[in-house]
Amino acid sequence: MLKRIRASSSFAYIALAFGIICIGFSAIFVKIANVPGSVSSFYRVLIAGIALFPIWIIKGYKVPSSRDLWLIFIGAVFFSFDLFLWNTAILLTSAATATLLANNAPIWVALISLFVFRQKLEIKFWVGLLLSLVGLNILIGLDVWQTMNFNRGDVLSIIAGFFYALYLLFTLESRKRVDTVSFMFFSLLFMIVVLYGATRISGASITGFSRTTWGHYRG
Repeated sequence: MLKRIRASSSFAYIALAFGIICIGFSAIFVKIANVPGSVSSFYRVLIAGIALFPIWIIKGYKVPSSRDLWLIFIGAVFFSFDLFLWNTAILLTSAATATLLANNAPIWVALISLFVFRQKLEIKFWVGLLLSLVGLNILIGLDVWQTMNFNRGDVLSIIAGFFYALYLLFTLESRKRVDTVSFMFFSLLFMIVVLYGATRISGASITGFSRTTWGHYRG
């Protein structure tokens, strides 16, 4: 039993490390793909949804309660806005700048929690927030602040971070009640619908791209 727990923990850390690497390269892949933000966002969630579907089936295809489904849906709408704006911003500013500004979502979480939900945040939250922001700036590079001119892409990145914060806050309770696989599957399902609609409304094409573009939709 102990060996099984250790093996499971090791696999979790390996998966976490692989996920961090994928997220780290995502802005670069979106930049190289060079397609409208709604399109790259749509294929990002579509491919992830297709990959997660058989896992959800194997795990027992649990369907959350109607209340949790509504919370997941609202969160998915906010996350869709986040991806759409961020992927669009990457084409209008540098990948490093877009990543830096969009990942300031914890600041929005703190502000909304304090002034909207009137929650008193513990000191460990503020310490964690400070450490995460310092680490983010070290990874991205402090020189990004020097070259930033807050063009349209920079503004879209900031707004994207705001929507990601809303996603985290509105799905907080449902993430406690719904298992991870089911939560992610239905989130992706709703996001596929929302982003497909956004793509069609914007008039962007979802076909006819080069091999280079298809190779980087994984971003």
